[in-house]
Amino acid sequence: MVLDVPRAGRLSVHADGQELARAEPQGSGQAQALPFDIPEGARHLEVVADGRGATVLGVVLQHQRPGIVLDTLGVPSADANLFLRAREDIFRTQLAERSPRLLLFILGGNEAKRLEWGRSKLAEVEEGLRTFVRRSRAAAPGSACLVVGPIDAVRGGNGPKKLAQRPYLDEVISIERQIALSEGCAFFDIFSAMGGSGSLARFVDAGLVHEDLVHPRGHGLDILGQLITDALLRSWVDAADPRRQAALAPPLQASEETR
Repeated sequence: MVLDVPRAGRLSVHADGQELARAEPQGSGQAQALPFDIPEGARHLEVVADGRGATVLGVVLQHQRPGIVLDTLGVPSADANLFLRAREDIFRTQLAERSPRLLLFILGGNEAKRLEWGRSKLAEVEEGLRTFVRRSRAAAPGSACLVVGPIDAVRGGNGPKKLAQRPYLDEVISIERQIALSEGCAFFDIFSAMGGSGSLARFVDAGLVHEDLVHPRGHGLDILGQLITDALLRSWVDAADPRRQAALAPPLQASEETR
């Protein structure tokens, strides 16, 4: 995906020295896709800017075969309002180009901290997340949608209590659940799934959280990711879908008359 910047140099994509695609600047100021196929056996891929001002928004490489493609966009210390700062037309074009089957919004931890620090209000949290969900769903109307709430949160405590619970988690979870259900999304309460209040302290004791008491380590992330995966798969199995039931049913045996 490239940005057609006025008076910018052109962009081209090469594999082992062979040009695969070229974007000629038209000065529209809009985002546009630049599709290309990589020859089998290619070892090196280059994106070349022929002149100043050429802008690459992102590169996606994927196989044309069955499987799951996971695109992630994580920004440190971000809340929903940060993503709303992006130009809406570019955001819409990029998301529509990816044509996702499922949108996952995993937010809430930073919102809770901003509330605790007095840098935000509950109404602002609600408005930001609702607007972000609506903007995303409008760009990918054929996608399913899942909002995942914040994990447990702690901070350093005083006296015999080494860790103290952070406030505002319940309020943020309640807001996210209400937004998800009213906007046609599912909601997953990962705070409850991981054990509720005190669960992150147990993660800390088990060495599953970094020293900042906020970000899980690799194995901690694996556990949280598995909770989401298990919930998705259970919901998929439990959902009534005649097509899936037919696919799972044993093959019919031919009758004597048709043999």
